[in-house]
Amino acid sequence: MTASSGDGGRTWTTSLVSGLPGSTGSMAALAAGPRGRVALAWLEVDAGGAYRPVLSPSTDGGRTWLAPVPLSDLPSVGNLHPLSPFDPYGIGHYLGVAIGSDGMAHVAWPDLRPRGTDSQDVDVWTRDLAMP
Repeated sequence: MTASSGDGGRTWTTSLVSGLPGSTGSMAALAAGPRGRVALAWLEVDAGGAYRPVLSPSTDGGRTWLAPVPLSDLPSVGNLHPLSPFDPYGIGHYLGVAIGSDGMAHVAWPDLRPRGTDSQDVDVWTRDLAMP
């Protein structure tokens, strides 16, 4: 999912961050903050189409990454009837992350949870996570 270059892009490391086995990372968002702090957020999508937002922090400008932290205890199932071939989950691309002056990673992501038998409403959820 990520690679790093220490020489202006002439050479690159191998993948530094990857998802769980059998999953795909989707809609990644990256933010840089003070003192070399970097946050990478993405949706971890399993083979069945359920997804869960995760965040991986770095304290050295992205050269190394800590293990991904799940941002939600429950996966979301996505929209079974997407309106566009460009959005297979039917949720739009609303994932974002920022690192505030408070040292927190502020993450927002789309999540679809049923509210009844025919509801397909997408909400934008947020979570603040302390950076190491």
